[in-house]
Amino acid sequence: MDALARQCLETLFVAGEKSDAGVRVRAPALTTRDLRAYAELRSLQAKESFDTTMRAAEIDGAVVLTWDTRNGTVTRVALGRLEALAAFLGRTTTGTTLQVAREQLAGQTVSHPVLTTVLEQWRLLRKVRGTSVTDTGKWLDAVRVVDHCRSRTQTSDEAIRNVSAEIFNDSKRIEKLSGPLDVLLVGDVESPPREEQQVWRELGLFREDQPMVFAGNLAMRRTRVTGLLDAPYVGYAADAVLSLESRPEMVLSIENQTNFREAARRHCNDPQLRIFSAGMPSPAWCAALGRLLASIDQDVPVYHWGDYDEGGFRIAAHIAKLVEQHGRRLLPWRMDPASIPESRRLPASPKTVRRMRDYAMAACWTEIAAAIEHHPFTTEQEGL
Repeated sequence: MDALARQCLETLFVAGEKSDAGVRVRAPALTTRDLRAYAELRSLQAKESFDTTMRAAEIDGAVVLTWDTRNGTVTRVALGRLEALAAFLGRTTTGTTLQVAREQLAGQTVSHPVLTTVLEQWRLLRKVRGTSVTDTGKWLDAVRVVDHCRSRTQTSDEAIRNVSAEIFNDSKRIEKLSGPLDVLLVGDVESPPREEQQVWRELGLFREDQPMVFAGNLAMRRTRVTGLLDAPYVGYAADAVLSLESRPEMVLSIENQTNFREAARRHCNDPQLRIFSAGMPSPAWCAALGRLLASIDQDVPVYHWGDYDEGGFRIAAHIAKLVEQHGRRLLPWRMDPASIPESRRLPASPKTVRRMRDYAMAACWTEIAAAIEHHPFTTEQEGL
């Protein structure tokens, strides 16, 4: 096959794919501008080589040629049948590959409905977290990881490479799946990508185990000792945390490290329990919080302070569900949009605002959910 002719046909194939996906309005064709390199050929042999390839493609039904009868040159190459062009080039159409992908993912779309959206994005020739329709295997592996982690009865976190070796016989496979895992957990292809450690943490996986960090002038019972929390803050393995032995005035989880440390230094002598959630809390963190809540009176208020953005409200909804399981209601701490300075506000798209509102409603923060509609912005905790 003539190299220049193949290059032109590859360009036509891409245009045909876009037309087939409905993302191109004009009929796929190569015009004079696209054929400039051909028109500038000075060698008769080179021209005949190009023409021979194009005639062969036309015989196969891949293209329809228009010729200039005065000098015998091709002036237009229109797409014939996309499947015929794919076969001529030794390619596979996205439509064919997509059908295979649909069949492979069909059994997973009920438990992971976001996969339907992933398939639709692929149909439109868009990538999802760097993956295309040929990457179905990554999504199937990600589904295996999510299902495995959600099926565990244990509440302690596990080393990511141990779990990866157990599932795939490849200790580093899970670390290559952070994008698909993030989408499956959030359930939205348009959600802002998170750091991979946050994704693993939500699954209860870690590369390096992190302690659960507390602050407050309170006594805590652990597996080997009961004593006051160190000032300004202290970290313990989540599995070692059993109960509170003194009554707190309140419990407050804080999403971000900077704000937690500042609050800990200011209030470490107060009988108030502050807990660093480190973003989305892990299953071990959630289990430890459950034990702490079970050990204190029901009238002790429980608060959460997170980012005023989609991720922050999703974390709040997650913790609220856990708190609700212990017969309590999670209250917002400094998350009223009216209290956030104008200088800290960043414009948010309508889709982001809608998702923020939905997560606020899931946390049963109805007043804040209503306020979000009138304050379409995002901001982070730091600096507030």
